[in-house]
Amino acid sequence: MIDTNNYENKYYQPNYYYSFGYSNWHTDTFGFTYSNYQNNLFLNNQNPFASSFLDGTWGLNYKTKFKKISLKFNASYQPSHNRAIISMNSSLKINKNSSIDTNYLHYITYPQDRLEISAKTKIGKKFYIEGGIYLYSDRKLQKDYESDYYYKFKYKAEKFSIEYSNKYQNTRWPWREEKGSTFLKGNFKVSFIVTI
Repeated sequence: MIDTNNYENKYYQPNYYYSFGYSNWHTDTFGFTYSNYQNNLFLNNQNPFASSFLDGTWGLNYKTKFKKISLKFNASYQPSHNRAIISMNSSLKINKNSSIDTNYLHYITYPQDRLEISAKTKIGKKFYIEGGIYLYSDRKLQKDYESDYYYKFKYKAEKFSIEYSNKYQNTRWPWREEKGSTFLKGNFKVSFIVTI
């Protein structure tokens, strides 16, 4: 990812990310992952790739289903920050175009829990809208970069998509004293699929 303007987000503005693992889409199966979505930069002498690899997160998951609700249980650990998390994700399809998701995180090594409730829907054949809110067990422990809410608007054609989102911004509700990112400080993402 390369930024083409002068905007700087001190919390999250990486040049690249990567992940690998094993996942089986069938119900009642296990999977494992390694992911690195840290603030990875191409030219960063203070945190070269070899050491930034240690900043990644290792995870183990189990997928199952209860009636129409898909459930996924996760356990993850980030050694460099001694961060251990267990979580449960649920997804309920309302119809073929809409769904409601929840994500509950319990931080084992930190006295904070977080609940994310989100919904997404497709309007017409190519336009998507998504949004969510975050609830914290102790708002006093909410970090600067942790959001109150997010939104995403996406247009997706066969080999082209454009998206506007503030998912990784430090948003705050308007009634809070602490101010956060505004609507106009979201990010545009343009994607192309090229067949060779």
